[in-house]
Amino acid sequence: MTSTATAGRRFRIVPDNDPQSPLDDERVGRFVFQERNRYFSGDEHKFASDIDEEIRRSKPFVKLPVYAYVHSGVTIWTDKEPMIPGAHRGWDSGQCGFIIATFKSAHAAFGRGFTKEQVEAALRAEVQTYDQFLRGDIYGFEILGQCDHEDCEGCDCCPVEDSCYGFYGRESAEAEARAMGATEEVQS
Repeated sequence: MTSTATAGRRFRIVPDNDPQSPLDDERVGRFVFQERNRYFSGDEHKFASDIDEEIRRSKPFVKLPVYAYVHSGVTIWTDKEPMIPGAHRGWDSGQCGFIIATFKSAHAAFGRGFTKEQVEAALRAEVQTYDQFLRGDIYGFEILGQCDHEDCEGCDCCPVEDSCYGFYGRESAEAEARAMGATEEVQS
């Protein structure tokens, strides 16, 4: 193994076990789900009979359906075709609500001159981000120091010199670790 002095700093990617919900961030859209459940929250929960009234009252500029697949985990999407093939065919999937953006929320996010297509793209991105949160697809990285073991390749006793969490997708965490000068990934 090349020494860490010449190969750069070592890092490992780890799950973020305490991520902040993307629903706490400022967003263009607002989720309106049909009923509260233990799998995902959202901004508002309405019974199926009340959801149409809520949508009308909100006067959305853009409204997209949100679908869910709940089977030993949760994934959501907004287009007709889910990320998981076959997820839209069973009893454990279907439309669970909407994500909506009002003209006011779109104006606050984009300023003047925004298009409906820009708002739709932002809503799709928000659904994708929330889906990653629900699936636990959030990571951090740890920059490792050298431990006392000869020929150490990133064992559990290596000191953590720096760390950062909250990256959506493993690739994002790896890219940021490399941007900080780490060049060698070790498996944890």
